[in-house]
Amino acid sequence: MNLTEDVHYILNTLNDSGFESFVVGGCVRDYLMGNTPKDFDITTSAKPDHIKNLFGKTIDTGIEHGTVTVVLNKKNYEVTTFRIDGAYTNNRSPIEVVFTTDIIKDLKRRDFNMNAIAYNKLSGFVDPFNGRIDIENKIISGVGDPLVRFTEDSLRMFRAIRFSTQLDFTIDLPTYDAILQKNYLVNSLSVERVRDEFTKMLLSTHIYKLSFIVQTELFKHYLLSFHEYLETHLGEIINILNLSKKDLVIRYSILLYNMGVHDAKKFLTFLKFDNKTIKEVCNLISAYLEPIPNSDTDVRFLIKKYGYYTTNNLFYILNDLCNVPMLKQIKHLNTCQNLNLPIFIKDLSINGNDLKSLGVKNGVDIGRILNLLIDDVIKNPNLNNYDSLSILVKQYN
Repeated sequence: MNLTEDVHYILNTLNDSGFESFVVGGCVRDYLMGNTPKDFDITTSAKPDHIKNLFGKTIDTGIEHGTVTVVLNKKNYEVTTFRIDGAYTNNRSPIEVVFTTDIIKDLKRRDFNMNAIAYNKLSGFVDPFNGRIDIENKIISGVGDPLVRFTEDSLRMFRAIRFSTQLDFTIDLPTYDAILQKNYLVNSLSVERVRDEFTKMLLSTHIYKLSFIVQTELFKHYLLSFHEYLETHLGEIINILNLSKKDLVIRYSILLYNMGVHDAKKFLTFLKFDNKTIKEVCNLISAYLEPIPNSDTDVRFLIKKYGYYTTNNLFYILNDLCNVPMLKQIKHLNTCQNLNLPIFIKDLSINGNDLKSLGVKNGVDIGRILNLLIDDVIKNPNLNNYDSLSILVKQYN
């Protein structure tokens, strides 16, 4: 397995100090699938104090659970002591952990066999639960008894579906049945964790496997209204999502379109998305409900109302995903942007101070007249000069 210089350094430093150490989890799985690992998690028999003493810069990321972040060359590497998890609280996190020097015991506590493989140069692949066979057969199966794994941490049920959509793996029958038996446990999960897992599903390549989220009824026990919405609309949604680029705003807009703007906003707020994302998704849903712009002027008015970002996304959805020819409109949108045509009040060749000098004193009237002027300029860009606009100001005042 090819490891980076930093990872080699961490493993060698730990090994030279008398401790076992391995890369573990997703990076090993990715390598065995023929992919380049994005990051490396390291597990070791060294306890947190030993790890901190061996490396110059560390961060106590989750030291109560044995995790120390080692900082090398401005990159962070999580190094975690071999551990056995004690009892779990809220079906999510262990109340306490017991450190061990046995890598097998550490792997035994992990979620799925494909993630319970460790590697170092000396031992090669340590794979006590035949995770490599699962990877070869494209199967997701819980380590040991999946009922126990999901009772320990109910987020693992969402993770199983997320891995299925990302990797195009099948959830094996005992693990799938365990999800059906334990799906009610998800009601105690934090919104942020569910949002992150669901978003990764939505941005995955194998989007057709999103159907598992309905079949396993996870949202039925977490957010019933959304489960019912997906039951009704997911089939048609998947067909469009399958064609869509992996863009968060576009994919959430497609997912939530049938909700309407009001309920989409409520759902995104429930998931604790940032205000910018909520606004962009709701704007795109709203723009989709607008009449299709036929003329160049219609395009400019649409840009004025929603901005370039939303209008560009709308034309992409209509043209590329909904088979509504928009080449003329896309060409004009690009022309507006490239030539910086006047679309917004800030683009006018006259401003509020100019209006005051022309005799418009009331602030409300200033705003009203500026809006009238930009509408006139959108219809006729040649009007965007001080002389022409000042004449219009006198008419509107």
